This record gives sequence, structure tokens and C-alpha cells, in this order.
Amino acid sequence: IAIPIYAVVKFLHKVVWQPLQTQRFLHSQGLKGPPYAFLLGNAKQLIQLREEALTKPMPTLSHDIAHRVTPHISLWTKQYGKNFVFWIGPRPQMVLGEPDLIKEVLSNKDRIFSKSDLLSPYVRKIFGQGIVNSEGEKWVKVRRMADFALHGDNLKSMVPDMIASADMMLERWMMNDGKEIEVHEEFRILSSEVISRTAFGSSFKEGQHIFGMLNELMIISDRNTFKMSLPIIRYVPAVISVISRFNWLHTVFTLVFFTSIYFV
Repeated sequence: IAIPIYAVVKFLHKVVWQPLQTQRFLHSQGLKGPPYAFLLGNAKQLIQLREEALTKPMPTLSHDIAHRVTPHISLWTKQYGKNFVFWIGPRPQMVLGEPDLIKEVLSNKDRIFSKSDLLSPYVRKIFGQGIVNSEGEKWVKVRRMADFALHGDNLKSMVPDMIASADMMLERWMMNDGKEIEVHEEFRILSSEVISRTAFGSSFKEGQHIFGMLNELMIISDRNTFKMSLPIIRYVPAVISVISRFNWLHTVFTLVFFTSIYFV
């Protein structure tokens, strides 16, 4: 019985004690935000705000799309100021809106801020160990390769391929005979065509399947950004088999587990 009790205590320490202590400390430093909710943090509220924003059409064409793309940041900035903290599960997420603080984080001279802590597992899987999330010597090596690929002379040699890709898009538009064009999809195809020609020496049609899978990965990543993952779920059958020997503990565990699954 000692092992299940230890696991429960450790779980409660992680999802109750640590978040509340962190929240209290941040409040004392002047960093406020929406209050932490047990286990989920503000994930449920984030998803609701996003769904509400996407159901409302934009009244006019404008570059002011922050309230639609990141409605939680727009709302909480008005409520708590430029700098605030919200929660994805038991993990705090700090939003900075002051230029000086943003500059300090991005410069990261003392290497206090780690990229691996900022990116979600889904984003890390999509981008791999590239320039976006690599650090240290790995980042220096990738950056040198990128500098060589994006050198002025190399970019000049790509111009004919870019022009050819743009011409193909314009030809498709001229064949529509005044029909409505999905500009977002057209520019996605244009970007993929340019990448295929300049980086791989092929065309979008030849690599369409690969680009399609990458697009699906990005959609899945976007959908799961604010959802909670339960890494312990693969151990659930073994845990249940152990604690099922104790009727009262089995009942408590079942209620807690399936309640958390429902609210996630």
C-alpha cells in the first residue's frame, strides 16, 4: 500500500502544491493572471476562448487579428496587463509584452532560457533538431549551414525558380474565369512549389504527398497545443491491477482518473 500512497502524494504535490506555491510567489512579484485550476490549469478556458473566436466572422478585413488568433492573450492583457502568467496543466506560461523584457529573453546571454522548455512536444517532433529549437554547438552548426544556403548569391540563383512558380499560380488564376479563389491554399501551394524547386530540384506535384503529411502534422499540433497529455496512461493497467486489491483505493483511483479524462 506504500507505493500507491507515495504515487498519490507525489501526484498531488505536482498538480496542487507546486502550482499554488508558484502562483503565490509570482503574485508577490507583481505577475498576476487567471487563477490555476486543478490539473487542467487554464487549458479548458483557452480552448473555449479559441472556439468562440473562430465562430465569429471578422467584421472587416484588417491586420488586427490578434483577438482572433490568440484571444486568450488579448483578453488577459486587458485584465492583467502586458505581463501575466497563465497555466497549461500544472505548468506556468509567462507572457511578456514589454519590449525590454522581450529583448532580455531573446538575447539570453546567460543561457537561462531554454528553447526545449518553451516548445511543446508536438512542435519539437515536427521541427526536429533544426535551427528553431536547437541550442549550443548544435545551433551554431545549423546556423552556419543556414547562412551558407541563404547567402546573397545563392538566393539570386533561386529567383528564376521563384518566378516560374509564381507564373504557374497566375496561370491557374486566369483559368478560373472569375470564380472565387482560396488565396490561403494558393499561397500554400506557391510556397511548397518554391521550396520544392529551390531546395530539392523537383516540383510540388512530385512532393505533394510529403507536403500534405507535413500540413496534417501542423494541424494536429495546432489542435493539441492547449490539450493536456497524460504520460502515465500507459501504466494505468498495471497500476489498476495492483490497487484493485484494495477496494476503497480502487474506487478512489477510478473516480479521479475517469473524472480527469472527462474534463480533459
